[in-house]
Amino acid sequence: MAPTTRAFTEEKDIEELEESSVQFQALERRILEILREAGDNGILQREIWKKLDLDSRKGLKILRKLEAQGLLVKEQVTYKGRKTYILRLARKHEEIRLPDFLDNIPCFYCPYLQKCASGEREIYSCPKLQEWLEKDD
Repeated sequence: MAPTTRAFTEEKDIEELEESSVQFQALERRILEILREAGDNGILQREIWKKLDLDSRKGLKILRKLEAQGLLVKEQVTYKGRKTYILRLARKHEEIRLPDFLDNIPCFYCPYLQKCASGEREIYSCPKLQEWLEKDD
């Protein structure tokens, strides 16, 4: 039986993932969820690595992007004699609740979404989108 692996820590190195990839975006969302759950107290950076079973050097790329977007803030602290960071959601971050019916649209979870948006792929010939449009609920 083949060993099971987590979707975002497969053999691929996260640093090789494109920032627009589905896996990279899933990790971003999961980190933001963890920060939301931690509340105003925040969470130690190393605890995020443990929760996601993620190597710190891989996760730092994601944290840098979220920080640059203004979604999280880092506060340097000393924990058990070592320099680390407490991470918190930025105050200006407000959660936007999208309607549930959007979850059914296949484009939102498609790994080729960026290519369709840029015109590299032809959206009108997408079989998954056609199937969804023709589906009777």
